[in-house]
Amino acid sequence: MTGLSLRILTGLALGLFAGAALAGNSTRKIFLIVLQPIGKLWLDALTMTVVPLVFSLLVTGIVSATSSGAGGRTARRALMWFAIMLVSACLVSAAFSTVALNFWPVSTEAASLRSLSGMSPELAPTGDWLSNIIPTNPLKAASDTAMVSVV
Repeated sequence: MTGLSLRILTGLALGLFAGAALAGNSTRKIFLIVLQPIGKLWLDALTMTVVPLVFSLLVTGIVSATSSGAGGRTARRALMWFAIMLVSACLVSAAFSTVALNFWPVSTEAASLRSLSGMSPELAPTGDWLSNIIPTNPLKAASDTAMVSVV
């Protein structure tokens, strides 16, 4: 095990033990008050890097598409294998989920999409979802990290 792997494993173990120690404590509230804003800032900083990375990946993918399209035979073979693997994965997952549901059946409440209160969840109409894919303001979509709209 390398030094970096050992440090990561040690950090994970320390976090696990600290979380277990603070689980039922009144000091937990104090730690939450102090550490929650720090955690939010950390996640916001990580999220801030995602949009430029996705944008640059999209631009380089479009630019390199013309050179990879010249591959002809290789591109056709890659697309063929992609389609074969995609269909195979769908068939395997359908078969596996059918077998798994025979061993672990779903309760009637869960199967009917009803919550404990007996109400069905509100689902947005498909037309609204499709109309929101293309953003009216791409900068706002990027700042909201709506990746489907950005791409």
